Amino acid sequence: MADARLGELVVRLGLASEDRVRAALTEQDRTSERLTSLLVRQKIVDGRLLADAIARAHSLGRADPATIPVAQDARRFVTREWALSQGIVPAFVDDQTLIVAVTDPMSGGPLDELSFRTGYRIRPLVLAESDLPALVQRVFGDAPPVTVGTPSTPPPPDSRRPAQSVPPKTGPTRVSQAPAAYLSVRPAQVEDPATLQALRQLAATQDQAALEIQALFELCIERGLLSRREYYDRLERLPE
Repeated sequence: MADARLGELVVRLGLASEDRVRAALTEQDRTSERLTSLLVRQKIVDGRLLADAIARAHSLGRADPATIPVAQDARRFVTREWALSQGIVPAFVDDQTLIVAVTDPMSGGPLDELSFRTGYRIRPLVLAESDLPALVQRVFGDAPPVTVGTPSTPPPPDSRRPAQSVPPKTGPTRVSQAPAAYLSVRPAQVEDPATLQALRQLAATQDQAALEIQALFELCIERGLLSRREYYDRLERLPE
């Protein structure tokens, strides 16, 4: 819906023909590329001209990547991957409002998500597509860029450990248990059949919980809530 509204705005302002915008929307449905990115990449609309038009239509300010204030900790709100994929770059906090540069303020979903995750109100400034890389570089520094849609290269297998998990609630009392990988007593060391069976059941439950936690982290990575590198760094900091 937001992409359709943006397309209507482009046609209404005479920035591109209806046929070209309709073709771009069809391509956008197929590839899931942001419409502003697609319009500029295919040279249907000039990026800065489009940003000026969006800003005027919605009475919003413009974001200049060279002059917009950028807080030193602005990168803590999102990952570089998320900023590039969504076209949204946090800049600074003013009172209880997070000022962000955004290529398409009409795409409310990602902005609502950012507000929910940070607890701040969001005030968007319109950023031209062609200015997105420069502002991302200002905010995230010299960290190597991640190509959107390309998985990050994981560390070698020997540097990974399964995430420590907390088993699901089975009643009014939640019992914290170590995952199977950290059990101090192994099933092979136990001779009593009843105890052995209990240990095996505990290990199976903990392995399942670990898989569920890993699946949750993978979903967070896919949604851009954290990067794979942050995930592995967190695993490295788990207590021995």
